[in-house]
Amino acid sequence: MAGKNAEFARSFQEQVNFFVKKSVPEARVLLMKKIGMEFYRRLTLKSPVDTGRFRANWGIDIGSPYEEQDATLTAKDWAQREMFAQLKIDSFGVSDTQIWICNNLPYSNRLEYGWSKQAPQGMVRTSLLEMKEWANARRR
Repeated sequence: MAGKNAEFARSFQEQVNFFVKKSVPEARVLLMKKIGMEFYRRLTLKSPVDTGRFRANWGIDIGSPYEEQDATLTAKDWAQREMFAQLKIDSFGVSDTQIWICNNLPYSNRLEYGWSKQAPQGMVRTSLLEMKEWANARRR
C-alpha cells in the first residue's frame, strides 16, 4: 500500500510540475496556493471525526514538513485551524517550491489504511486521486 501512495503522490506531483512549468511566476504562486488549499480542504473534510482531534491536527508548512501535533485540539478548533492553514498558504511566494500538508498524530497512518469506518478508503489516497483528476481536467 505504501508503494501505491508514493506512486499517486509522484503522479500528482508530475501534474503540478506540468502546470508550474507552463506558468509565469505569479501565476505559479496562485496555482500552488489554489492546489494547496483545495487539497487541505479535501483531506480535512474526509477525516473521520470522533472528538475532532484528528481533523484539527492537519497542518500546513511551506518548504518543509509540518511537524506539530496537539492532542488537546477538538472539533471546536477546526475552523480556527482552517483559518491558520489559509494564512500559511497565503504566505507561499515566488521563491517557494513546496507546500507540505501533514497530520502527525500517532494513529494517522492507521486511519489512512482503514481503521475508521467513517473513512475506510483513507483521506490522503482518495484526495490524491481526486486532485489528479482535477489537474488532468484542467490540463486539457
